[in-house]
Amino acid sequence: MIKIFCFIILFVILTCNGQEISMITLTSNNFNQVTENENIFVIFIKDFENYKKIIEKLKDIRQVSATADDEDFGNLKFGIFDCIKNSLICNNLGISQNVELKFYGTINKWPALTALLSQNIEEILQEDELISLLDKPGRLLVMFKISTCPYSRAALKEWPKVKNDFIYNDKIKVFTIDCTRRRPICKRFGVRGYPEIKFIYNSIDKHQTVFPYNGDRSYRDIEEFADEYLHATLN
Repeated sequence: MIKIFCFIILFVILTCNGQEISMITLTSNNFNQVTENENIFVIFIKDFENYKKIIEKLKDIRQVSATADDEDFGNLKFGIFDCIKNSLICNNLGISQNVELKFYGTINKWPALTALLSQNIEEILQEDELISLLDKPGRLLVMFKISTCPYSRAALKEWPKVKNDFIYNDKIKVFTIDCTRRRPICKRFGVRGYPEIKFIYNSIDKHQTVFPYNGDRSYRDIEEFADEYLHATLN
């Protein structure tokens, strides 16, 4: 039902702090024409359960981006493309994520915005997964951050290396959470500065232990911290 509702409307206007963003539904029939003639961000979607959350985030796009001035922001266009219905096109384009964003146009006036939007969409999905796991047995390595903090941005450069180290380890999951969006969660875990990294262990008997990280924000140091408490909670 969500999928049918999403695509029954062929043209949607989203309002952002008084400005409008056009949202175009792309199909196999109009994809080439639109992407060859428009400057447009296309959101390729395989995960329709999170469609509404992503659209809501686009309404807050001004908060996400400090890179686009008012004139440029007013000219932003977005397209939605159904990768379930058009799997061949998505496969040919190398779309591998449940939600992925690409820019099409003659000149990308917003390269930094493209990166920010892609990261933000991914974070929405990850944060929802994190919240669903917060009280379930398991181990979580979480960076609590805010996007406007330069120290958070610096630490985020090391974070993909940490995630890659544990991507195939089913004993621990690695997340980031934005405390601007998720204040109640950050308050619950006593976050006072940014970024803060914590190892959260939920035992089978529902006892939660939180281990704060106090070292340097380098990949190796964070990895050693996670390894230490991973092994400690397994024994």
